[in-house]
Amino acid sequence: MQGEAKKNYQTQAARANYLCLDRPDIGFATKEAMRKLSAPTQRDLVALKKIGRFLVGRPRVVSEFKYGAWCGTLTVAG
Repeated sequence: MQGEAKKNYQTQAARANYLCLDRPDIGFATKEAMRKLSAPTQRDLVALKKIGRFLVGRPRVVSEFKYGAWCGTLTVAG
């Protein structure tokens, strides 16, 4: 892949990388896309399109962090 197609891949991969800060569900796939940034192939473009299709089907993610049991003591080994 060369020229405009390579530039397009790099742009879309960078956008996915920016988005994965708020979307941890695409973190691994984005990391793999960014690894191929310098010399992407057609196969890498297909994988990047898969990330886009995944996001279209899931426009929103809600992360819940529930409170755990309170721990009243802290033990430090020294």
